[in-house]
Amino acid sequence: MPRLNRSTRFFCALALALYAAASLPAQRAIIDRADQGVPTRPSLLEDLPSQTDQATDQDAGVQRIAAPRKLPFKITATFDEQLYATNNVFLTPSRSGAADEATILATTALIRVDGLARSIGQTLLTPSVSFIWQRYLHGITTTNPTIEDLDFDSFSLPVAASLRFGEGWEATATFTSSALYSILGTPDYELLFRSYSPSLALRKIIEIKESRYLIAGLTTTYANTWTSASGVSTDRNNRADLSLDLSYLHLAGPWTLNPFARASGSHYLGWQEAIRQNYDRDDLNLSTGLSLSYALKNWGSLRTFASYDWRLSDSDSPVDYAYRSGTAGLGVTISLRY
Repeated sequence: MPRLNRSTRFFCALALALYAAASLPAQRAIIDRADQGVPTRPSLLEDLPSQTDQATDQDAGVQRIAAPRKLPFKITATFDEQLYATNNVFLTPSRSGAADEATILATTALIRVDGLARSIGQTLLTPSVSFIWQRYLHGITTTNPTIEDLDFDSFSLPVAASLRFGEGWEATATFTSSALYSILGTPDYELLFRSYSPSLALRKIIEIKESRYLIAGLTTTYANTWTSASGVSTDRNNRADLSLDLSYLHLAGPWTLNPFARASGSHYLGWQEAIRQNYDRDDLNLSTGLSLSYALKNWGSLRTFASYDWRLSDSDSPVDYAYRSGTAGLGVTISLRY
């Protein structure tokens, strides 16, 4: 085979770079939006002290002898629908002037199986496994094909073990397998991204006064990933994360007020741009928001929320990964437990 001269090799490499660069932004926007999570990032409201601790002289209604549980586990099925607007659907840098607004419908279905809590010394150990499906539809109020191409399905399988100890402390070890599929485009329903993520989390619930709580959490995560993007290494999204969450809960009858803040640092272990060019990349993601929920007995809730996210990125890459994004919307959750 004849050897390619320098000019031919250059133009072949340039063509590959242009092809890869054209496919990367849309996929990056999908992965980033999936990593961004639901806009409100609500804290779990289950098993707070005031929900289980009742005064001894309180009328508890008809009393009956507790029957042993027939099944050695508990099942929770949850369906959640969120409709919200964002002012930066592509998560582009604010100074680029290219931010686009969009209305997004986010659907979540979750089935979780919790083993019965076991006493280990002065602690309670609870294993669990969940299956989570999410669908994000971005073309609710637009026919812009570029925005509609961001539609994706997400599948996750977290396996966890939680250890409760002391006064309001909880440590959780989790291993999560997840995958993202593009709904539109060619090929149809393409696997874009896959990850395997072990994580360790420590949470502290502080009861300030009755029905008012402060919740602080620290989580460290490692993500081993695969991407279908061309022109880069398939594990370009491998990273280590460290995040700090702070949330305040004010329970007032069926109402729950929940302001929150989150800071997360990410170190990418082998970030690449087109033609497998390696770059150093570290991100700092900051979020703050507020949600107001109304409980529908013990089977569901309605909520309204607003949040603001911004990313600071330190990278020698020619691509700027910083962005600012605001969201506001409504949501409804239905949950059944057995």
